[in-house]
Amino acid sequence: MKNFLRIQARRNTFVLEKAGEYFLPISVESKSDSLSLYVDIISTNVKLIIISTFLGKAQDNFQFDIQIHHRAPKTQSDIKIFAALFEMSQLSVNGAINLPTGVKNSSTYFFVKSLLLSDKARTRVIPSLGIEENEVRAGHGVSIGRISDEELFYLMSRGLTQAQAQNLLVQSLFEPAREKIREYGL
Repeated sequence: MKNFLRIQARRNTFVLEKAGEYFLPISVESKSDSLSLYVDIISTNVKLIIISTFLGKAQDNFQFDIQIHHRAPKTQSDIKIFAALFEMSQLSVNGAINLPTGVKNSSTYFFVKSLLLSDKARTRVIPSLGIEENEVRAGHGVSIGRISDEELFYLMSRGLTQAQAQNLLVQSLFEPAREKIREYGL
């Protein structure tokens, strides 16, 4: 069974106590804000998918704190965060995922990909995996980078302006998030 979670406030707590698949899409555009998310997975056979996108402009400053606690065996969490930051915008992500003793056959993956579209844009990511159980799969990945001159040159040689080329690359960055949202019929 698929369940959709909704962000209601700056601080959000979810307790997942029934087996099933839970999907939480988060999209933040052009406003400075702080968002906290705490998820407690207390039932077996829970799959949690969180897809977040951040689009920063001017002096936007985003803070995203996320904590996932697996408290039952056979649980999954998949957190993917995509950001495109223009001008002097900033994103700070603190991600903590806990897999204590007893959550055998659980898995988690935490991934952040941030595209910096100016020399003054910044991303800071602190992933933290607390693993106390041996029989789990856990991983994280972070990719922070700028558009290369070669990418811009290639797209501009095909007739795009620099702004159009940047826009196309931002669209392609967010495509995995849009694809997952379409998959859930949203």
